[in-house]
Amino acid sequence: MAPEIFEIVDISSPDFSAENFHLQPEAVNKHMHIITPEGKVMVGIDAFSHIWSRLKHYSWASRVIQWPIVRPVALVAYEIFASYIRPILPKRKWFKK
Repeated sequence: MAPEIFEIVDISSPDFSAENFHLQPEAVNKHMHIITPEGKVMVGIDAFSHIWSRLKHYSWASRVIQWPIVRPVALVAYEIFASYIRPILPKRKWFKK
């Protein structure tokens, strides 16, 4: 995904330490976190929205997910995914070093 735009950090790496990013390990393992170029931490749906806003073909999704009718549904759906579905998905090494 757009490595020229993002620095992707593999939290499953033995070298990863959430504390180095001023984050809690339990939170990082449950929800997606990003740190914007300005240093703001964004979590879950807000993290996805920020990522999508920076991708040419997905900027529309960033706007849609913030709509008053869509946002509450997206928040619940993401929490269900993060709490119940993601933990049972097989772990894979997505990034090569």
